[in-house]
Amino acid sequence: MAAEFALLLDLGIIAIFATLLAYFSRLIRQPIIVAYIIAGLIIGPIGLGLITDSVNIAILSELGIAFLLFTIGIETEVSKLLRIGKTIVIGAVLQVALTIFATFEAMQFFGVGFTEATYVALIVAFSSTAVIVKMLSDMKQISTLHGRLLIGFMLMQDVLIILAMPLLANISNIVSTSMLLRLAGNGTILLVLTLIANKFVFPALFRYSSKSKSSELLFLTSLSACFAFIGAALVLNFSIAIGAFLAGIALSGLPYTFEVLNSIKGLRDFLVTVFFVSLGMQISAGFAEFNLALIIAVFVLVILLKPALFFLVSLLAGYGYRTSIFVGLATAQISEFSFIIAASGLAAGLISTDMFSLLILVTAVSMALTPYLMKYSESIYLALGRIFRKFRPVIERAFLNRSIAGLENLPGKELNGHIIVVGAGALGSNIASALQNSQKVIVIDHDPEVVFGHISRKFYAIYGNVESSELWEKANLEKAKLLAITIPDFERALFLVQHARKINRDIAIIARAHYYDEALELYNKGADLVIMPEIISSNVFLQNISKFLESGKRSALTHMQDEYIEFLKEKAAEQKRAFKL
Repeated sequence: MAAEFALLLDLGIIAIFATLLAYFSRLIRQPIIVAYIIAGLIIGPIGLGLITDSVNIAILSELGIAFLLFTIGIETEVSKLLRIGKTIVIGAVLQVALTIFATFEAMQFFGVGFTEATYVALIVAFSSTAVIVKMLSDMKQISTLHGRLLIGFMLMQDVLIILAMPLLANISNIVSTSMLLRLAGNGTILLVLTLIANKFVFPALFRYSSKSKSSELLFLTSLSACFAFIGAALVLNFSIAIGAFLAGIALSGLPYTFEVLNSIKGLRDFLVTVFFVSLGMQISAGFAEFNLALIIAVFVLVILLKPALFFLVSLLAGYGYRTSIFVGLATAQISEFSFIIAASGLAAGLISTDMFSLLILVTAVSMALTPYLMKYSESIYLALGRIFRKFRPVIERAFLNRSIAGLENLPGKELNGHIIVVGAGALGSNIASALQNSQKVIVIDHDPEVVFGHISRKFYAIYGNVESSELWEKANLEKAKLLAITIPDFERALFLVQHARKINRDIAIIARAHYYDEALELYNKGADLVIMPEIISSNVFLQNISKFLESGKRSALTHMQDEYIEFLKEKAAEQKRAFKL
């Protein structure tokens, strides 16, 4: 077999085994990331040993991370980065600092040297943006409260790790003023290049490639933009991952991002597959040289300590028991950036091959475990609630109550004959706004920022979770005349319908549902009316399509457009003022 075809054959083996395992994972309804890692185990050194060109595969896998971060950068709104709230900043910094401290002390306890312990501490401290964003996207939870919190925490972690990575080439850099100044200067140059590309270069370049109607030109332009920033990052002594991420940031906000993402999606997905397969390939038995207690300690730090810290940070910020648990469960893994740190540490001789093997094992296992933790987060939340039922009030009093002061605005006299709106998103907020002047309306939401925004707009509002009996006592559910449940979470809506009907048999209950079987279940449990937004939307579509077909003129669709656009602008500005992060 010709040596020059080794890389091609290795890529073919990776593609075939990844495909077979992906089919099998779909068949048994398991996360595809797990399938890729298992494929790597099978074809790697401790399996069949089919891969011969491991060096080039490692380079391609690093490129896979780079392209993944490139797409994450494209989808990152710079305005959101600049508006990251103090909760996210303080929470992420606190979690990273405490995890580094605990991990470093644990490594020192087990006799690991200072430099190696520092590397391990930094590797363990960060969670995977790629895995978390992919799972949130697959589960359609990007826009949920815990989804928004997780993305905020991960973006802040990415900023911190980007700042930390250049210092790790030599630990002495941390205390070297000249090195820190050089890094700051190089970082500033890279950021200025990003700004120039975003404001002047890329808009013109991609406008031309988009007008050309050539998908090949758009694809090549996107690749060139990514590799140009990778090259600039390498020249300035930053990693290719940082360069790719900043290339994505430079493209973010342009009107062509959707086309760019579509053009590189196939290549990105293949290279990301290579990354996860190579992760499985790099698991070896070298970690067995360590004390079993050390191996267990690293797993505990990643899978228990870090999620616990995220849980406490979120709870302390006032985000509630359920949301805080969901945030914590999603962070029980090691970052893709950490993989780069580990590889650079190994190449520089700063961490041993045995420690590298252990870290790769923990990375692979934790990434494989995350989809299950997120998929079954509701069940885990309920189970933990039963186990720690006695401690939950103590935890909430210690961490939550101090954070929600001022998140309650109720009338001075006892509530009676009022309307309760649960969920203050676009739907709930519009209902409350329409009824506010003629009825006594109480708005309830589990997002403190949303509740604060409504209180600032003179609404009666309460912060809380629907499972809280104390919340319903404050809202006086027993004497309310109408309950409008606008939250999209079916399980919580179902619980609330049953709970409300049990407390107040005469209350009118209106709920929402996405699916027919959910609507039937809500009716069975006591709802008086169930609204299905998608059905209403389809009816509006059909009405307007009929008007157009009857007249044959676009004016049948646009006659109210100016008025509607003004309404949308007004609402968008109002939302931006009230709910600014």
